[in-house]
Amino acid sequence: MMRVTHPGGSQTQLVQCAGPILFMDKIARYSEQDRADLFNEVSNRRGDMSPILVEKDFWVCWTLRKIFSMKKFSEQLVFKGGTSLSKVYDVIERFSEDIDLSFDRRIFGLKGSNDLTNELSRKQKDKRIKALRKDCINKIHNEFLPDMREAILESLKIGLSEDTWSLEISDLDQATLMFRYPKSRIASGKEPYVHPLIKLEMGARGERWPQHSGTVTSYAAAEFPELFDDPVCTVNVLAAERTFWEKVTILHAHAQQFESKGFKTHQSRHYYDVFKLYHNSIGDKAIKDLKLLGEVVEHNRIFFQDKPLKFDEPVPGSLKLVPPDLLKKELIKDYAEMKDEMIFGEAPSMDQIFQVLSDIENKVNGSV
Repeated sequence: MMRVTHPGGSQTQLVQCAGPILFMDKIARYSEQDRADLFNEVSNRRGDMSPILVEKDFWVCWTLRKIFSMKKFSEQLVFKGGTSLSKVYDVIERFSEDIDLSFDRRIFGLKGSNDLTNELSRKQKDKRIKALRKDCINKIHNEFLPDMREAILESLKIGLSEDTWSLEISDLDQATLMFRYPKSRIASGKEPYVHPLIKLEMGARGERWPQHSGTVTSYAAAEFPELFDDPVCTVNVLAAERTFWEKVTILHAHAQQFESKGFKTHQSRHYYDVFKLYHNSIGDKAIKDLKLLGEVVEHNRIFFQDKPLKFDEPVPGSLKLVPPDLLKKELIKDYAEMKDEMIFGEAPSMDQIFQVLSDIENKVNGSV
């Protein structure tokens, strides 16, 4: 058995190891109790995150490693969204549990004269977008899903039975996969929204540029690097400056259409993310790059006109981020729930967040 020494000198017995070093697959294969011991100890060392979140983070990173280790898909996919802000850029202190991935639309024939960025009629664009979604779903179901299942099975077949995990198509979205990971014996906490499921949201309409290579490390590997022979996973990741503007367009749409579209829970995360990005050098760089905002707006106009929220409206001079009073009330309630369970760092108040939205409005609208 391996023991880990605490700063005070006491020891915790973690996992039985066949060799001097453990890596992610070996840890993934260990017994429910051994994994629970590790995740509990990581939680104890950090002091700001429950064992359940430590466990889920391990499996999020493990899943990303599997995806970007498949040569067939590693160059076709880009990692984006809130989880990339947390795991690659370390700019938010919010636990983000979904994996957002975008295929290169060029592999579906949308390039050159066939790309949707060319001047086409609305009918032609709608037809090509519909075909793109169909082709993307077919690729997910017929290529990615079986290959990913095989990769998971190959990694977990020693030590874990197949009934401890599953990878299935979501009932709600044919382009989304749900990975039920092997749960350890961690005692149930107060996280009703944290389930042993990782959502892989996939598509081909999202923009992939600018992108670069980034790295992901689990909280377990950060606390116990000696247990991992290669704790870092390399991924293709969307530039955080573009994610900033994509989230800004979402907030603009919410502010404009709340009364007609209503409120969906868990939306306060976008407001928190924009706040954190704004107070980072990433936000400084993005605010100075209004050309990138224009590219995001134009991309939304072309690829997401069928969406009920109007992501294609915000331009300098007309940006509206500060929500109306009724939306503020909903956001305050939603944020209170999200903050207690998913934010592990210091959480700003909603008033502070609203002030940042006003600052962004003034800077962007004042640029014209």
